[in-house]
Amino acid sequence: TLTNTFVTFSNINFSEFGTTDRRRGYEKYSTSQLTSSEPVVGLHQQKFLTPDATYEIINTPDKIYADAAGASRKNITGSISLTGGGNDFVRSVFILDTVVQTNGIDAPWKWLGDYATPTNAAALTASGFLERCKDLVVNENLLVALYTRESDVWYPTRVRWSDIDTNTFQPDISAWPSDNRYEIDEGTEEIVGGIDNYGRVLIFKRDGLYPGYFQFTQGYITFHQEEPKLGFRPAARHSIVKRPDFVWCVADDGCYIIDSELKVQKVTDDIQNEWEGLNKSRLKYAVSTVRVKD
Repeated sequence: TLTNTFVTFSNINFSEFGTTDRRRGYEKYSTSQLTSSEPVVGLHQQKFLTPDATYEIINTPDKIYADAAGASRKNITGSISLTGGGNDFVRSVFILDTVVQTNGIDAPWKWLGDYATPTNAAALTASGFLERCKDLVVNENLLVALYTRESDVWYPTRVRWSDIDTNTFQPDISAWPSDNRYEIDEGTEEIVGGIDNYGRVLIFKRDGLYPGYFQFTQGYITFHQEEPKLGFRPAARHSIVKRPDFVWCVADDGCYIIDSELKVQKVTDDIQNEWEGLNKSRLKYAVSTVRVKD
């Protein structure tokens, strides 16, 4: 038994439960490079059920590629016309064995994971009231669109969600009924982005966090907003990421985490001098990622 002894560890992964495991290191995934004229604005890894395979989806401003380990990269853009630029990063969600993506500029699109053929990505057929959106979230088997554009009008505080097929009780991401919407304090600060965690939809606006949840009652789906957590100013949609034990986001004055009790904590006070030296005009483009064990 070691008493009053400090041990230095290196190359160790720590889980959210405090367990440890040896890091296994890195190797090059692919030697195939994109051209310098194709900046990467989206990178998403997804395991599909059918086929039983994992693919990397790589987005550039006007192209969509699929990568399989040890195989060639395939262009799956198909007939989708993308008009975003180098700052229009792509958000990705997974529902019904389908990856759905948006760049906040064009209509959302989807890919079903057919790499072998390949089958190209296709526009999300969204009958009803969804044209475009700034962000996507999946919660309670619903596809949720945040900050939507409908009839050529942007709604900065709107939450809109897909429907459930009442015959099969399966999600229907192609149906977006008129009544499936909610305004997060209409006429106030705009929605930055959102994420699903703790059984809730956590919606970040420029003035704080607005948690909520869906309720299913006699064929109707309603969204219930809970008490907001104000006092900080979320800034970057693509900085919003989650782990089982916290949600992380970049705000104007630093980085914040939100725990399962919805307590908001700033975690960058110790590096505030360095934070103040950042180019604040670029904060809204900040991107965060969760490093899984390697």
